[in-house]
Amino acid sequence: MAAADGLHRQQARTRLETVNAARIVEASTAAYFEERATLTSWLEAMAALRVERLQADVEPRGGNQIAGSAEDMLGLPKFGLELSVVPELALFGNYGRGFHSNDARSAVASDAELMAPALGYEAGLRWRPHPDVQAYATAFLLDLSSELVWVGDEGTTEPAPASRRMGVELGARTHWNGWLFADVDVTLTRARFESAADDLVPLAPTRTLTAGLGAHPRFGDYRPFGWLRVRAIADRPANEDGSLTAAGYVVTDASAGLRYKDIEGAVDVMNVFDVRWRPVNFATTSRLQYEPEAVTSVHFVPGWPRTVMGRVTLYWH
Repeated sequence: MAAADGLHRQQARTRLETVNAARIVEASTAAYFEERATLTSWLEAMAALRVERLQADVEPRGGNQIAGSAEDMLGLPKFGLELSVVPELALFGNYGRGFHSNDARSAVASDAELMAPALGYEAGLRWRPHPDVQAYATAFLLDLSSELVWVGDEGTTEPAPASRRMGVELGARTHWNGWLFADVDVTLTRARFESAADDLVPLAPTRTLTAGLGAHPRFGDYRPFGWLRVRAIADRPANEDGSLTAAGYVVTDASAGLRYKDIEGAVDVMNVFDVRWRPVNFATTSRLQYEPEAVTSVHFVPGWPRTVMGRVTLYWH
């Protein structure tokens, strides 16, 4: 995979100087092995191993970007147990080692790991009170060996200390009678840097919600359908001490349409209630022309307003 990235100083949309620019080429290879075993009528076990190798080459295209290559390889084991107490209820526990890929430019320019290991643990239950209804609850713990911090003035990232996330995830879903469906998922998370228990992880979500309701009945060759979905994220800290806040949002999308044989027409509405929202937030130091000195504040990218789109789809076999 190849990509170009850069940061330029500009005035009135005219580029004056290149801070850094680079062409980045990344390649990954992996092998995966998994074994599942039914130990008893009520106990199942799983063991797996993934071996992953990642390589990155950075070619400067201007500015102060450093050229070079970086590579890393990790063994990623995974283990799990599932206990079926009764047919409607299952208890489970999982352990796994994973990674997040760091910015290739940071890995080349510093001692940052290209693949930062992560350890994850979870325990929970799944409950199926009805064949068409399922609910779950999970407690989780995630240890990252290194976070990534955006450095706006340099247009790159740098590694931060190790962090720990812990929380719970709750959810339920149904596909009632094969045509009416609904789902909801909620997460509550606490994220901290391990170097200082009071240091918050900037922009780490604290509470999230996704939920949806839809229907797709069938009347002969006619299949009307529609759905309504909500995505929400609560306010979260934008810097380590929590003095700046990244604003949360609640956005609702909807769609309705009709399929007749192999032809489908629909209308999609994004941001149904036309709310103002910010999908991207960063704490950045900047200075406007009328300000006597630089100010650290939250910079953001506005989300799209209410948007209506029509579409026609033709299916063939």
